Amino acid sequence: MSAFLLKSARVVCFDPISIEDCDLRIDQGKVVARGKTLIAQENDEIVDCSNKLIFPGIVCAHTHLYSALARGMPAPKQTPTNFYEILKYVWWRLDRALDEETIYWSAIAGGLDAIRSGTTTLIDHHASPKV
Repeated sequence: MSAFLLKSARVVCFDPISIEDCDLRIDQGKVVARGKTLIAQENDEIVDCSNKLIFPGIVCAHTHLYSALARGMPAPKQTPTNFYEILKYVWWRLDRALDEETIYWSAIAGGLDAIRSGTTTLIDHHASPKV
């Protein structure tokens, strides 16, 4: 794995909460240095991060990756009026239609969506009756 020097980044931290303009050195996938003007080392790949925001990966502790399959799904014949009916007319119908391959591809689609939005950790609450 390469070493990177991220120059002129706006870095957001959550513990404690802070926003700072600085450079970051990443080596073997870990932040090893942080400072206002870090000097490039011989093995650093320099990345200009001007006007870029860098923040830790987001954790989503409750998701249903198969819901990625609901995009473009037609509305149910009967309009749900409460949460139970949403489950009954939408989600449980989809649950019953899933097989192992469909679940696999829904996880790929949902995972790619998560990565694009900065989410690095997902906890999927999947419970299809067939699989």
